[in-house]
Order: sequence, then C-alpha cells, then structure tokens
Amino acid sequence: KIMELDLSKVTQNLKSLPENKTPVCLVLGGSFNPIHTQHIESFDLARKHLRTHNIEVVGGFLGVSSSEHVVVKVGRSEAVKLSHRVETCNIACQKSDILVTVPWGWANPTEVAQEIKKIIKKKLEVDLQIFQMCGSDLVLNYGRWERAFPMVCVARPPYIEDVKEEILNHPSEYKKNFYLISENTKDVSSTKVRKLLFKAKWEELEKSELISKEVLLYLKTKYEENTLKEDDFSWM
Repeated sequence: KIMELDLSKVTQNLKSLPENKTPVCLVLGGSFNPIHTQHIESFDLARKHLRTHNIEVVGGFLGVSSSEHVVVKVGRSEAVKLSHRVETCNIACQKSDILVTVPWGWANPTEVAQEIKKIIKKKLEVDLQIFQMCGSDLVLNYGRWERAFPMVCVARPPYIEDVKEEILNHPSEYKKNFYLISENTKDVSSTKVRKLLFKAKWEELEKSELISKEVLLYLKTKYEENTLKEDDFSWM
C-alpha cells in the first residue's frame, strides 16, 4: 500500500500562484544517505531559475530510494536505514514551504514522479506538470536516457563544464525542456558527510554545515543507539 502524501503545501501554493505563471512540481529521487544542505539548496536554485521562464514551483518532492538500492550503492556499512532516511528528510523539509518527503522507498525516480502526478490529479483534481531533478552524475553516467518528464539538472563543481559539453553533443530534441543550473552550486555530496558520520566526527560535521543541526542531532542519536545502519538487521 502506498503511504499518503501530504499535499497541503502544494494546495496552499496553488492558491497563491502568481498570474501568468505555470505551476509545476519538482521531484528529486535519491538515496539521501544522508540528506545534506545542498539537496535542499538545489530546490531553491531550481525555483529561482524556473521563475525566469515564468514557471512557479508549487511543490518539491524528495523521493527516498529503497534499502536495496542504497546497500548495493554504498554497502551495508554505510547504508542508513530507510526509516531514518525518511525521518531526516522530514526534518529537513519542515522549514520549507514546498518540500515534502515521499517515504515509499522506490528505487526508480521516474516511477515516483509518475505516481505523484496521478495522486495530485486524483486528490486535487488538477493536472500539474512534473519536472524531474537530477545531479550531474545522472547526465554524465547515463547519457541520453529516455525522459518521461522535463528535466532540471543542478550541476555541482567540478562537473559543470563536463555536463555542458555532454548536453552540447545531444540532438536538439533532447535539449527541449532541459534546464541546466550551474551558478551558485556547491561541491557537497553525501559521500563527504558519510565519511564523517560513520567515524562519529560530530564536531567536524557541525562546523562543516553540510547537514542541518536538527538532522545531525537525529543521526547522532541513532548512531549512539546503534540503530542507524541497514546492517543492524537482515532484510536480504
């Protein structure tokens, strides 16, 4: 059974939609292992960029990936439990007027986006356009993948020029509805956070400002309880 989505932020933003603006929802699928400040900042950057195209973001969804996907990607020793990844995303979304956690644990972000579109249409009776978000790694690693939705790529240094070159080599039809954001991005990754997290470098993490204080406190508590990682129980 699919868990309910909180659409209250989308509803409120639709009510206050500026004139002549096209409303869209952004969907970012990822491990969020763990969620960091650049994940949140990427939505703010996308929102500002899309406004220059008369597009208004009324909702931003964090599609938290499956346990299996994360374990295959980083190994059990550095895989945060799905329930904790969902809760840290919830914490990170609290101060945002657009962000919502998708707690289903689906590995395919396109399927997440398709399901969100269907739910919004059913619950709110509006056929909102969905834009998928991605990082530079998806563009560089998967090339000309078939896209079901318009794409917003938030590229971080040092990959910005590589992404620009990759897109230049694509046919014109591929470039349609592709938005590249490369200004004011930061080189922040979950890998950097995990290196400090699983060594219990709490002071370094706090000073780095790679994750919010609220998320850090939650992760520290679960680490000290020895319940943080997926390898604390058997699911495979």
